[in-house]
Amino acid sequence: EVIASMISKAQRNMHGIVDLKGQNFGHGLYPLASFINHSCEPNAIISFDGNKLVVRALENIPRGTEITIAYVELYAPLDVRRDALLSRKGFLCRCSRC
Repeated sequence: EVIASMISKAQRNMHGIVDLKGQNFGHGLYPLASFINHSCEPNAIISFDGNKLVVRALENIPRGTEITIAYVELYAPLDVRRDALLSRKGFLCRCSRC
């Protein structure tokens, strides 16, 4: 039970590693990035430099503002985004867009 719980937590905090063409070539655990919450109206994105995760602002983010990224494809309809988040990340999105 403990091992299953640890595996589940690791899977929910993994990020897909993609190349410059958008091809997924693996998954990684990035401890600091796991603190970045989801929003369907994110103010940042993640990208990769090799296997190094980079967080980039999409806009000027004032000091004290939470940094958010999208865990799902933003062009997807609401029900698809919600289903993906529930099945992959274990939560129901309640951001301002949803």
